[in-house]
This record gives sequence, C-alpha cells and structure tokens, in this order.
Amino acid sequence: MIADITPGHISMEYGLMGANYATVSACASSTNAIIDAAIQIQLGKLDACVVGGSEAAVVEAGIGGFNAMHALSTRNESPETASRPFDKTRDGFVLGEGAGAIILEEYEHAKARGAKILAEFAGGGLSADAYHMTAPHPEGLGAYNVMKFALQDAGIEPADIDHINMHGTSTPLGDIAENAVMLSGETSVGQYPVEVVRKMTKILQTVEDDEHIAYSLPLDW
Repeated sequence: MIADITPGHISMEYGLMGANYATVSACASSTNAIIDAAIQIQLGKLDACVVGGSEAAVVEAGIGGFNAMHALSTRNESPETASRPFDKTRDGFVLGEGAGAIILEEYEHAKARGAKILAEFAGGGLSADAYHMTAPHPEGLGAYNVMKFALQDAGIEPADIDHINMHGTSTPLGDIAENAVMLSGETSVGQYPVEVVRKMTKILQTVEDDEHIAYSLPLDW
C-alpha cells in the first residue's frame, strides 16, 4: 500500500526533498523510474535524481503465484541446471531478492562537481504488449516497440549498438518472444555481444534494470 516507503527512507537519510514516488510495473519498474527521472532532468526540473528498485518476493504469495504459472524452475536437486536463458532445456527462473540504485544527473551539473561519469542515458522507450496478463506477445510486439522507441529517442540505429543485455527470463515463452525481436526488421542487431545476467543471478523483478546497468558498465571502477 505504501510502495514509496523505500525512496522515503532514502530521502530521510540524505535530506533529499525533491519528488519522491515509486513506479510499479514488475520487471520494468526500474526502467520506468530511470526514464521518468531522465525526462524530469531534460525538462530542467531536476539536476540529479536517485533512481533504483528493491524486491522482496520470496514469500508464499510470490512463490505460489509464479509456480502456478509454471514460471519457476523445478530443478531444486540440480541447481546448476536451473535458470538457463535461451537454452532448449530451460524450464523457468529462480526467484530472488535484492536492491540497487544509480544517480542520474544532468551532464554539465555532473562535470561541474567533478563526478566520475560511468555511463550516459541516450534514450528510452515504453510500451505494453496489450496481449495477456503474464504471457508475452508471441512475436514480441511489446518488446519490439520498446526497442524501436528507444532507438528513435536516442537517435541511433541498430548498427550503432555494440552490446545488448537481454531480459532472459529462462521461460519457454519469454525467451522465444525476446529472441524474435532481436532478429526482426528495424530492431535486428546483427552479430553483437549479447549478455544475460540471469545465468548468474536470480530474477529480481523491480531491480532488473539497475542490475542490468551494473553488469553492463566497465568493471574498472
């Protein structure tokens, strides 16, 4: 009921008195938060923003719900074979918990204070499948639109991309739909490195996008 309790604690800890709210959209929550913050910065409403996500779904309702959808791996006796994104033997994901945050800041503002800039937000896209409550569109239409909108917002072409961090839920339907987008029309990215952190971590739901950013950054910082 009080989804913004986590950013509320952060604001109290550091005396941050700007906008404080939570975006709630499952695995896209952190992406939505990042795009929201970027828009506010681009509009001149903010100089900087703490953006993040947290998840604690390993409870009866969380496990029971995903298990009822047959989305969880059942390989409890052989965990090394669980969570195998894009593998033909995949049988679902492993649910996890965690939290993460980044500082999104206007470029000149960051330079002026001597910040060590780790990455640049070039653009983002948002879309809905408008298909099913849990299953992706079989042709990955929602994901296709998200990628197309993100490329347009950033002003780049698929050929400009040299690294992709995929969602990779390790579910039979999810991986097929996501892979279809990688190979289709305007969003086809050709032969470029593809990373799936799910092979090393559990599904963290609302933290997904901060996790992907962290794994995609250079590891020399």
